[in-house]
Amino acid sequence: MSISNNIPIDPGSKFSTDIGEVYCHSLLENNSDKSATIYHNWYLNGQMKAKFRIRVRDGKDIPAVSYREVETSDKGTWKVEITDGYKKILDTIIFELV
Repeated sequence: MSISNNIPIDPGSKFSTDIGEVYCHSLLENNSDKSATIYHNWYLNGQMKAKFRIRVRDGKDIPAVSYREVETSDKGTWKVEITDGYKKILDTIIFELV
């Protein structure tokens, strides 16, 4: 999957490690009248591999994107937890690299 004009291209739940990169794309609604912070926490088979801090401006349908380069050693079940600054889980995305 990749991103073009803030829209995911070819989203799915199973990808080959030959893809090179995988993206997590989330659309958020921030009605706080100021920017907010969210996190994309990337896990492989239950072990945290990366944590991305993303600033989200005020507004509706604000994109937040993170990505990882993948290698053949990254095969397995991946989970990305999208959390707020208080560690509240806003969404969870699960996919597989084969």
